[in-house]
Amino acid sequence: MSLILVCRDDNDLCQLLDHSGVVHRRVTSTHKAVAGAEPGDGVLVLADGYPDATTQLDAAFYASAAAKGLRLYVEYPSFVPELAVGAGREIEWERAVVASDVFSPAVNQMRILMIHGCRFLDVASKSSHLVLARVAGFDTALYGLPEHSAPVLFEHPRGDILVATTKLSQFVTGRYAPADAWQVVWCWILQWACPDIAVPELTVMPVVRPTYAADEALQDDAELDAAQRGVSWFRNAKLFIHPAWQDEAGRRVATYPDGTGPGPDAGWPCGDGSCGMIEGASSRIHSDGTQDWRYFVRADCVGEASMALASAWALSGDAGAGEIAANLNDFIYTHSVCAKGPRANPTSPSYGLISWTTTPPADGVYYGDDNARAMLGTIAASAFLETNRWDEPLLRCLFANLRTTGPLGFRGGRLEEAGLQKRGWRHYWETERIHYAPHYESWLWACYLWAYRHTRFEPFLARATTGIRMTMAAYPDEWHWTNGIQQERARMLLPLAWLVRVDDTATHRGWLRRIAEELLRRQDACG
Repeated sequence: MSLILVCRDDNDLCQLLDHSGVVHRRVTSTHKAVAGAEPGDGVLVLADGYPDATTQLDAAFYASAAAKGLRLYVEYPSFVPELAVGAGREIEWERAVVASDVFSPAVNQMRILMIHGCRFLDVASKSSHLVLARVAGFDTALYGLPEHSAPVLFEHPRGDILVATTKLSQFVTGRYAPADAWQVVWCWILQWACPDIAVPELTVMPVVRPTYAADEALQDDAELDAAQRGVSWFRNAKLFIHPAWQDEAGRRVATYPDGTGPGPDAGWPCGDGSCGMIEGASSRIHSDGTQDWRYFVRADCVGEASMALASAWALSGDAGAGEIAANLNDFIYTHSVCAKGPRANPTSPSYGLISWTTTPPADGVYYGDDNARAMLGTIAASAFLETNRWDEPLLRCLFANLRTTGPLGFRGGRLEEAGLQKRGWRHYWETERIHYAPHYESWLWACYLWAYRHTRFEPFLARATTGIRMTMAAYPDEWHWTNGIQQERARMLLPLAWLVRVDDTATHRGWLRRIAEELLRRQDACG
């Protein structure tokens, strides 16, 4: 018995079998596969045309394969005997979930797998080994499968056909995850296709992977190495806008949905921070393994990046990194629209605020947490670079946010230019709003406490302390979360630590200890 693959020579599975020493033959057509096969061979018809075209199969192919006693694995097929094959469609929220025990014990039922950019065919099947479904959980579908799920990998009732409604053999290029689980899935598929052959353990090496395994001991210089490589990534990824492609970046913001489109061209030069930076990689991964990039220029991203670059200068003396850090802060407060327009007018209620982005109409949007992130980046960069050149705009921004924070210490999710101009800043200063959402509120409190330590201006302390006290009293039942309750806990660590620094009491230490312990209790063992 032998394996016969119908595919191009650049197929991920074909290349993996070559590297792993698994004996197989590759042919370019289903006709050649069947004609050259011996009874009992396994024929794997892989989806060369995916995702644009289905794998063209007909009844004659299946009949001739059955007449020879072949076992078939078919991907993204246009036709399956006795089953209706529907139109192809893309996943939205769905992920792949193991729905049987054939991969156990290495990969158990309810294990979640990722098939990035998956396009699949609607085919009805009473049972399936893998399905697509919208489920909750990270590694495991915690609440099981919903009533309706789409088959991905199933055995035909005839017994000699294994059907994949998408392309599973693009698991390396498409960055399917986790890699170790896909190794198990493919070992099972190969063994199913040729039950009598010995399938060795396949080692799938992802094209993007962490430096260390979860249980691997870190080297002594791991932190420094990670910091230096991380900062290099900013440059290599072309995050810093260069005048040569500044207009194109703006065009992509205007052209692509949510300003998200193909990544920077390979030939684009990297800027020096004076034109700002694009937001960066989007989390969506396409079927070919590429990712979209967001071309919005956000003040909070610029500020945070300045902190990273300034820290690199402090760690390694990288003069270029220090220059970029300084340019990024100059961009926020001097060169971009982030601090211009009504934000530069002392009579305007938005005076001193930093706009969310440079793109209209969002340049009139003010998130407190985004202003805080920009300021925190500037604060850290100033310390690393040992300069006070941004103290004045930083103080303006601190007061601008403080005077739009209510007596109870809450500012709300976001303010907009129109509302500020209509109501004036005193409306926000005097309104007793309550907003138990650390995602939006907590880092402004940290900024206020830092400012209080340097200025002793009592409203910074009073409003931050009141907001923190009420938020801790409301924990956890009344908290509103944005990206998960664990992130909300993490956001509280910085203001609570600063509160202890400026007002060291048993109560404040107790709050900090409680949130830290709650956070650690839910942290994964690997960190």
